[in-house]
Amino acid sequence: MKNKPSWPLWLTWLGAYSALDMVIAYLMDNRVAWSQVPGAVEGAVFGATVTWLFALWRWHKADCGI
Repeated sequence: MKNKPSWPLWLTWLGAYSALDMVIAYLMDNRVAWSQVPGAVEGAVFGATVTWLFALWRWHKADCGI
């Protein structure tokens, strides 16, 4: 990786994980409920953070030459 991971990466994954969670919820329940949105966003925040930390670790590993 050449550039250090930044906010756009985190926001991209936040949107992707939120959408994926809502699609899976729709496929399982055949409906979309607004009460499911906080849970989808909570899981997406966790997923986006883990993804961003993994990218940061990979960037650090490439930068140090490990």
